[in-house]
Amino acid sequence: LRRTMLNVDALAFPGSPSTAEPVTPESMYGPIPAARSPWSSRFTVPFDYIGWPTINMPCGLSEDGLPFSVQFGAHALEEPLLVGLGAAFQQSTEFHLAHPPGW
Repeated sequence: LRRTMLNVDALAFPGSPSTAEPVTPESMYGPIPAARSPWSSRFTVPFDYIGWPTINMPCGLSEDGLPFSVQFGAHALEEPLLVGLGAAFQQSTEFHLAHPPGW
């Protein structure tokens, strides 16, 4: 990751390989389900592992109305850059205005 980011200020990549999971009382207060694949974190783990910041932004809804996300990652201590990227993304799209059915 450090080599990939050598001449790059930030990267954009999926926040998750699929939509968000439906919210249920069990998912909010219970343990992580055993059926959840460890691969579901594959886009977040590299930045988590080296301690570099990321920001996730909504980027659409599936046919079922569940949200997708895009994630921006940057070098250590570049949170101001990420906040600026997130603000610019939100100002140039309307994804943040979409809500799942029933909200």
